[in-house]
Amino acid sequence: MELRSVKIDAVHTDLVNKLAKDKNTKIFLNNLDTLIFAALLGVYKDKYEKVEKTDLDPVRTTEKWITSSKRDFIYLLAYIKKKKDLSIFKKDREEDITLHFESYAKGGLDII
Repeated sequence: MELRSVKIDAVHTDLVNKLAKDKNTKIFLNNLDTLIFAALLGVYKDKYEKVEKTDLDPVRTTEKWITSSKRDFIYLLAYIKKKKDLSIFKKDREEDITLHFESYAKGGLDII
């Protein structure tokens, strides 16, 4: 299953850069780690904020994680959101999985 890159809401671009790239404030290895943390925080605090296309900064996306073991977190979050419905893992549901991850990440970034 191939997932697309994750879009970061434009209002959070600076925050993600501070947490993943700035030498003085960096606490995560990369954007993906930052978004995974934010998404887990979003799940923990039950904060799910759908990312609207008009809010997106089209230039900023995370790296693709096609071969990354971190994709398990993305799948888990979609599974939780869909109330443990296994149909979320069907081949044609990649976009839904990514949208759930983006929404929890946006919720978590709102908290941070």
